[in-house]
Amino acid sequence: MIATPPVASSVPDPALGSGFVLKHHAAASCSVGAGLRSQLYRRYPRVTLCAPSPAPLASALRCAWFVQGTSAGKLSPPTSQTSLPELGTLPLDWIGGGGQPSRELSAAEDERECSPLPVEPAHWCYEIQAKEPNSHCQGPADWSGDCKKTHQSPINIDTTEAKVNPDLKPFTFIGYDQKKKWVVKNDGHSVKMMLADGSFIAGGDLPTQYQAVQLHLHWSQEFDRGSEHSIDGKHFAMEVHIVHEKGTSSSKGQDSKDKNAVLAFMVEVGDEMNQGFQPLVEALSHISKPDTNTTMKESCLQDMLPKKEKLVHYFRYLGSLTTPNCDETVVWTVFKEPIKLHKDQILKFSTELYYDEGKKLPMKDNVRPLQQLGNRQVFRSHAPGQLLSLPLTTLLVPTLTCLVTSFLQ
Repeated sequence: MIATPPVASSVPDPALGSGFVLKHHAAASCSVGAGLRSQLYRRYPRVTLCAPSPAPLASALRCAWFVQGTSAGKLSPPTSQTSLPELGTLPLDWIGGGGQPSRELSAAEDERECSPLPVEPAHWCYEIQAKEPNSHCQGPADWSGDCKKTHQSPINIDTTEAKVNPDLKPFTFIGYDQKKKWVVKNDGHSVKMMLADGSFIAGGDLPTQYQAVQLHLHWSQEFDRGSEHSIDGKHFAMEVHIVHEKGTSSSKGQDSKDKNAVLAFMVEVGDEMNQGFQPLVEALSHISKPDTNTTMKESCLQDMLPKKEKLVHYFRYLGSLTTPNCDETVVWTVFKEPIKLHKDQILKFSTELYYDEGKKLPMKDNVRPLQQLGNRQVFRSHAPGQLLSLPLTTLLVPTLTCLVTSFLQ
């Protein structure tokens, strides 16, 4: 049994015995020097002091010391405390006893006695969750995996710096018009529509056909901070991600930089109810708690998106998933034309869904902070019929000059 990390207000487990192994699971910033080990042995003679484990804990538990019981017995609640350098406050009666330490552990004993405690890995979460009292989850600043690399998402898209790529032609949407009763779930981080076989995208300068696997959203109760990406510094009320996976026929390895293709749509407040989104909105009340799911009324993806003729304008860059492990395997397509939902539809996501089983923390602000663009280039499509960004008079002057010259001759 593992006791609660020692703090001044804690009461140890009464079943904890008098023989202990004191194990230090330290983050990289913590250290246990020989002097501290010596102090601990003098103060706590019946304790085996273990070296720092390489396994990091959640930020709230960094540098904490854990007491593992190795024999039966009773232990009284702590009555006094002591402060040690680098250790902080540790209740004396958790350890007990006076006298002299027997000896340091040999290498073999240290390996045997000081095996890491079975600590459950800290779960990732958003900043709003990490700030909650008694939260032990890892907020975006502490995400692991590839989350510290340099080609991460989301980013701010500076439209003036985006270069035209003539190969970014319109997409072909296959199966987006099929009507289905989609399964939708609250996965504890977002609401997710599970897209069955039959929906694909091609074109758009993608190397092959990609299959749609799920649709999820990011949002806030404030209509200018719910999107993950921003365009020219502007955030939107929500952001829709349709995640696609590369066809199995591809010869590229699993570490491919284009393993996933994600279509991102900004969402802004509109004057009318969006009927294409209504089946999803109506399903939210059935999945308020995490790890619950339901079946939506019949709907199709096409009805949830802007008109097809508006989908020729988009931005393209290479980036990552926006949740751990933040794999840098995504071809991002961020569409210029936003989806419009009525404000009541947008607010339903924050009022119907919860992060926790007790329904105390509404699900909102599930957005990762912006990441640096670094040495990457953002491209934009050059849609059919789209003129160069020159004034009309500039384009007409050569033609008019030619006509006047011909007339005078």
